[in-house]
Amino acid sequence: MQMTLNGLLNLGKETGEKMDEGTLQRYLGETVWFPSGIVSPHISFKELDTHSAKATMNYNGTTGSGTFYFNNEGFFEKFIALRYYGNAKDAKRYEWIITAQEHAEFNGIKIPSKMEATWMLDSGPWTWLKLEITDIKYNTKHV
Repeated sequence: MQMTLNGLLNLGKETGEKMDEGTLQRYLGETVWFPSGIVSPHISFKELDTHSAKATMNYNGTTGSGTFYFNNEGFFEKFIALRYYGNAKDAKRYEWIITAQEHAEFNGIKIPSKMEATWMLDSGPWTWLKLEITDIKYNTKHV
């Protein structure tokens, strides 16, 4: 996984099995912004009940999974995965939860527009990300 700021400033790069698994889990959670990404030969689903489904992604020998939860109207509410917190040998898995606070429609597609990402650590919940999508474009040609 490589993190950059606006594609310009390198914020960090990590490799390893734990990081690779977490990257797949993060990808699954982020598909709520580009729903066509979930239709992949690398992703399978298992319905758990009428409001939840477990997604598993297998890619290049790495597997990551998490559970999507939906409201009565079928809109995304949260995604929960047991992710490694860090990449160290003794790294432990913790619940990593993405929750939607609001939804909005962009280009005819309704997606979560306000979300939070929280780690449920031994020391307590740590919400490390709060974001709002104000604009998104799909299927545009790159110039």
